[in-house]
Amino acid sequence: MDIILRMHIEEGMFTEDEIREEVNTFMIGGFDTTATTAAFAVHLLGNHPEVQAKVHEELDIVFGSDRERPVTDEDMKQLTYLECVIKVTKN
Repeated sequence: MDIILRMHIEEGMFTEDEIREEVNTFMIGGFDTTATTAAFAVHLLGNHPEVQAKVHEELDIVFGSDRERPVTDEDMKQLTYLECVIKVTKN
């Protein structure tokens, strides 16, 4: 997006409508991929209770009893098993 905006500002290469269309493409494409991956991950976790238990254990370690707080970057660094599950799901 930065390149498209820079080209629009510096060289007038894209109209605002074209930029809007690109933003929509990025947003919808990104959402669809994310939603599909999340749905497939939930499906696989349901079919593999041993993996689901390990993910749950990792979440318990990282979050403890405070399930309502927002996820931080530090939390994400600690969720290594969950990250592996998601990466396997995407392939």
